[in-house]
Amino acid sequence: MSADIVDQLTEDPYPNLPVERGPHGRGVGKWVPEEKHLYLTRYINATREAQKKFKQRVLIDPFGGPGRIQVEGENFTRDGGSVIAFRESCFSGAPFTKVLVGDLDESRARANEMRLAAIQAPAKHFVGPAVETVDAMAKAVPFGALALAYLDPYNLEYLSF
Repeated sequence: MSADIVDQLTEDPYPNLPVERGPHGRGVGKWVPEEKHLYLTRYINATREAQKKFKQRVLIDPFGGPGRIQVEGENFTRDGGSVIAFRESCFSGAPFTKVLVGDLDESRARANEMRLAAIQAPAKHFVGPAVETVDAMAKAVPFGALALAYLDPYNLEYLSF
């Protein structure tokens, strides 16, 4: 059994930095932690033996946001997708050796990198539309590395690359 939802409820090391509250500002849907993040952790855990065969393991999250979410109706925040993915990779015994996160907004991308760094993730942020940053992210992946691209835009139209 993996850490799944439990690790999402850790204290925010940077509570004054931006938090993802969804496109309307009321919070993201409950399905985000209950389904999307659960499936993400299950995938990472299920593939751990294959991941262990690679010296370099990279997470690419071009739509990473600030690394922290608030669910609609809750008065607390939770880890975002890239933070959950890194925690799960550590829990599974094959930690990502590089975590590449992006966002349109510099403060959100930097917040994600800082939250990841707070849990010892080797993170680097990229600023701009994913269609522009994805090439730089791909170039940052070491030769021979196993890479997991976590593509989670608000709208599928942003997957033009």
